[in-house]
Amino acid sequence: AWYFSGRERTYAAYLQGKYEFLVGNVWVDGTVGARLALTRGKTSAIVFNNEFVPGEASYKWDDLLPSFQARIHFTDKFLARLAYTETMTRPKYSDLRPGAIVTRSNNGPSPVLDANGNPVLDANGNPVVSPPSARTINVDGGNPDLVPLTAKNYDVSLEYYFNKDSYVSLALFYKDLWGFVSTYSTAEFDSKTNTTINNTKPQNAGEGRVKGAEASFQYALDFLPSRFSGFGVQGNLTYIDAKNAF
Repeated sequence: AWYFSGRERTYAAYLQGKYEFLVGNVWVDGTVGARLALTRGKTSAIVFNNEFVPGEASYKWDDLLPSFQARIHFTDKFLARLAYTETMTRPKYSDLRPGAIVTRSNNGPSPVLDANGNPVLDANGNPVVSPPSARTINVDGGNPDLVPLTAKNYDVSLEYYFNKDSYVSLALFYKDLWGFVSTYSTAEFDSKTNTTINNTKPQNAGEGRVKGAEASFQYALDFLPSRFSGFGVQGNLTYIDAKNAF
């Protein structure tokens, strides 16, 4: 059985301000701010009934995450939204566990059989045996060296409101990503001992990006009798194109 424990403390500070101004006859407002996130953690692992490589590790991450959002009111019904934000997602506790479970398979020598399934004997009457086959060592562990997934997010949208409950909009978005956590396996072969060592653990992937567009609408059926008030129609269509290095 695998047992691991961890303790993590997070500290956060926020600063945000609002702004508004006129550019000609166009009203612009929005927010600008930042979040400071500090993470401190320690993790250890114990396992029973298995060969085990124990471990204990600590980690810390310091992230400054700015944000900017703006609304541009071209008219009372037509507006644009612009946004830039940075975000982070911490790894799962289970992926940060130190140490590893080691399992071995070692097929020893086996007797050579003839076509009838009987042991083949040498000149001295002893069974002929085949040499040991290849050995395999599997190492399955966590990775306390993981870091959070970070993203730089760019968003822009255009929105037109027929009334307070009905609108149509078109949005574009783009995200620069680094550090998706996935489980990877690597194999090393030692020809001297005829042994294959398989290492499996979570790791941060490389750079990635997500881009796409979304069209949506909402229409309130306010012409219906009062007993049906609140009914409406909604719909959206989203296109996403994602790419990530491994």
